[in-house]
Amino acid sequence: MRIILKELKKIISEVRSVSEALQRLSTFPPVSGGSGDRVRSPLPICDDLDTIMSSLGLTHRQVGSTISRQKTQLLRMTVEIASLMTMQNYVVPSVIEAALNGHPPEGDPIAIKLPDGRLVVTDGNHRVVTAMLLRESSIMVGVFDLQAFAQETSLTASSPVPRGRGR
Repeated sequence: MRIILKELKKIISEVRSVSEALQRLSTFPPVSGGSGDRVRSPLPICDDLDTIMSSLGLTHRQVGSTISRQKTQLLRMTVEIASLMTMQNYVVPSVIEAALNGHPPEGDPIAIKLPDGRLVVTDGNHRVVTAMLLRESSIMVGVFDLQAFAQETSLTASSPVPRGRGR
């Protein structure tokens, strides 16, 4: 009987948390100029990622395709949600509502670690905002180290191409 009561209290607590999260989501202001189904993201916006990548000699295409190929090999770490930034200034409430109602997207969010240590979420903004709405203080993310990638890329580009044997 105690086990059932304990489980029931847990379920009630979770329902209350989801209900409160949905209530908080309804207070997000709409994004002006966008479609009507977008609201402003509560995460701080990183507006200098393009400049930083360019200064390191990298392109969005290089970084994006490398992250896609190495998604499962990224360093996984738990980070404080308050330390995360985003490039996406909006979230779609229906995506967050689905996650709150038991249909979360798969996988951990992906964040790019900038040379100054900042973490910018490039995939998983809705997962981060959902956790934030549930009053979680931290979240597991896959981290892509931009500076290490730039160094690795420049080393690869500058190393001589080995000569093969004649055919």
